[in-house]
Formats: sequence, C-alpha cells, structure tokens
Amino acid sequence: MKKLIKRILKESIKEKLERRIKEDGLSETLKTLGIDINQLSEMLNTTPLQMLKDLFIDKQFSTKDFDINTGGYDFNFIITDIDDEGIDDTWVVDVQILDGNVTIDDEEYDLWDSDLWQKDWWWEIQGEIDDIIYDILNPYKPKDIDLEIMHNLR
Repeated sequence: MKKLIKRILKESIKEKLERRIKEDGLSETLKTLGIDINQLSEMLNTTPLQMLKDLFIDKQFSTKDFDINTGGYDFNFIITDIDDEGIDDTWVVDVQILDGNVTIDDEEYDLWDSDLWQKDWWWEIQGEIDDIIYDILNPYKPKDIDLEIMHNLR
C-alpha cells in the first residue's frame, strides 16, 4: 500500500513538473524551482541528455526565440542530433542552419550568400555561430558536460 501511495504521489509531482515545463519552459522552470537539470531529470525519471533531446531535436527555432546576445546574427535552425559519445564528458550537437543573415559593419549578409563565403573572416562567422548555439543550449546542460557544436556552414 505504501508503495502505491508513493507511486501516486510521485506521478502527480511528475505530471505537475511536466505541465510547468510545457507552460513556462524548461529554463524558467529550473530557475523558479532553484534546481539544476540533473535534479529535475531525476525527478522526472529521465536523463539530462534525454530532456535536452526532447526539448530541441527536430524542432525549428530562431535566434529570436532565446534571450541571448546574437551580435548581429539572426538565423533559423534545427538541432538534428545530440550525442553523448563525445570525448571527456562532451556532448556533440549537430545543427542545421536553415536561413538567416548577419550584419557586419552596417552591411547585412545572407548566411548562404556566396560573396560572404569569399570573405577572409568566414572562419570567424562559423565560430560565432557555434558560440550562439552554445549560449542557447548552455542553460539546459549539466554543469559537468561541455558541448561541441557542429553545423552545416562549415
């Protein structure tokens, strides 16, 4: 009987947490509850990696969907995979950049524009895109995990 009551209570807490995440978002839920992704995933009987996959995999996002500094970048993207087979506690994140632009020296460039690819600073643009994706995902990863971003603009 005690096990049944425990399971019922746990399930109701799980349902409440899942509803809160749906309504407020994962980041806001973590802040409100004052817990980290490891604690929340344990409460929901899942893993931080699975929570990140459930939240991001195969869903289209825009840089405008997140409260981060993008430094003149505005693009849409899909995270196609997050793999924990990285080296030294690193998750590898595969990102498909769909479309977008960057403003450099008051001039706007399409990220897929062939002229942009010919510029000497293309490597810097690739790194800044990595940084933006990292900043988007960072609040949702465990503290002991690093992220390696791989995207299709390489």
